Amino acid sequence: MPMPERQDTTGVQMPVRQQSEAASDHRDAATPIGVYVALLCIGSGSLDAISFLTLGDAFASVMTGNIVFLGISAIQGSTELAMYCGTALIGYAVGGAAASRLAHRLRRVDESRMWPRRVTILLGVELAILIGLAIAWLSYDGDPSRAGQHLLLAGAAFSMGIQGAAVRLLGVSVSTTYMTGALTTLLEAMATRRPFTYTERGAVVGLVSLAIGAALGTAMLEYAHPAAMVVPCVGLTFVVAAAAVRHRKGS
Repeated sequence: MPMPERQDTTGVQMPVRQQSEAASDHRDAATPIGVYVALLCIGSGSLDAISFLTLGDAFASVMTGNIVFLGISAIQGSTELAMYCGTALIGYAVGGAAASRLAHRLRRVDESRMWPRRVTILLGVELAILIGLAIAWLSYDGDPSRAGQHLLLAGAAFSMGIQGAAVRLLGVSVSTTYMTGALTTLLEAMATRRPFTYTERGAVVGLVSLAIGAALGTAMLEYAHPAAMVVPCVGLTFVVAAAAVRHRKGS
């Protein structure tokens, strides 16, 4: 007996068994992506905490906060704050633009994959930069000079610009470098008593992961200051390695 067919949303006839297998593959692929995104959020949260507490009260990834601080510094006449926030903004902008340009050049036939190879490549570049920052932080013994602070802040923001551009290529509903939109989506669902979908669950995971990352970064500054910059590297190393293995296996 032939397998019954069902019309999918693209108008293409697909056997029920194939539909079930495709849905299973999609869930299997979505699960590691959720884990990867959570780890990236932990990394960005830790880096933001470290940069805010030790690199001139500026954020590595939350550019909205830096722009607000720029407005504050303009009225208060705080040149120092303006310079740190300007460093972060420029670093993030250059990193995001460079990553977007590189991603465009790397565009290839694997665009249909849930996790394209170019995302892994961009995160690999980010990881190399963060490792360099961790080494530089260690060389300063966790207490960089003012020039060193600007250098580290620029590098941290640059890396977050790369990550922001990379995650956009995934088409996920949660960013790993800013969470205001995720929080708004979550509040809307709660206020309207709408059942949580993948989007709302992702928002919860992202927000919690960001807070965990900030707590880890702060704890490292308190108890293992010279090694604090290692925290953002750990999760990203796992993500890049795991994604590379999946690419090698052809999934």
